[in-house]
Amino acid sequence: ERLKTDADLETLALISGEASRHLQDLDPDRLSADTGKKVALALRQMGRVSQYQGKPEDALEAFTRSRDFLSGLYKKFPDNADVLLELGNAEYYIGNLHYAQGQYDIAMESMQTYHRLASKLLESDPGNPDWMLELSYSHNNLAAVQLQGGYKINEETLKHIAEAVRLMEEVVALSPEDEAVASVYANTLAWAADAQLQTCNLEGALTSRTRSKQLAEFSMLADPGNNDLKKNHAYALTGLARVQSFTGQLDFAVQNLELAVSELQQLFAADTSNFHYRDEARDRRVMLAKLLAETGQLELARSMLQELEKEFEYTGEFIDQNGYFRKELINFLLAYTD
Repeated sequence: ERLKTDADLETLALISGEASRHLQDLDPDRLSADTGKKVALALRQMGRVSQYQGKPEDALEAFTRSRDFLSGLYKKFPDNADVLLELGNAEYYIGNLHYAQGQYDIAMESMQTYHRLASKLLESDPGNPDWMLELSYSHNNLAAVQLQGGYKINEETLKHIAEAVRLMEEVVALSPEDEAVASVYANTLAWAADAQLQTCNLEGALTSRTRSKQLAEFSMLADPGNNDLKKNHAYALTGLARVQSFTGQLDFAVQNLELAVSELQQLFAADTSNFHYRDEARDRRVMLAKLLAETGQLELARSMLQELEKEFEYTGEFIDQNGYFRKELINFLLAYTD
């Protein structure tokens, strides 16, 4: 558990690989629910490592193996809530990988399955705050795919957002000082803000993003060794900067983006095998250059983009690059052209 956040990806890859060599010799039919779940989680960890190292095909293979393992386990232990929980999460990781690559239709299918499993989980124990969280996540994910995938925002999107926030607030009321709960609440409010932006509710979006940033900061300071919470704080700063740019608060937006870039670059410097940190920092540097240009600092913006140009070199055909890189490159080229 400690290694999930404290170790670099190279170390995690070695551990996962060693675990895999032991696990592949096990007979699934002879495993208990608890041991079988650990096997599936080890496979999932391999997928996460591959995803953050920029190997989506390897990640999908590991995530799919984990999901299929859990599916067989659930047939064997249909009354085990922990197995049902992890089966739902397995669908999430597959959907999230497709989402990151811009394959939104495929991602939606996995997120819908996750939502059905999360609903079943809460039905089995309606007062369980952990299951409330799962259902909240599932509503949030469905809304996220609709918002990010270019689907037209509609009543269904807003309903998912409202239900995600409602469930999250119930859990927060039960655990107001829990930094982990605060972190996921921050993420839920971030998606609520995106929905508010798309419906032209700038005041509501600014309020949601400001609160999201405060919650992310609370979580990060409560657990300063947790890299995921540091990353989430950088994301919250980015979201707030985006809304501030729409409301004319450009100086504050620049400050928040500069801090977000700095935090992500520090994370990448501490673990250079984690290309996810590098890519996220680079994406925000493009956003920052665009903002600087809007404030009249054209030479500084152009200098930043010239420096970034070296980092966008790639070999082979454009279509062969992963979806995230293609989108990032297009954004860079548009910003440079402007």
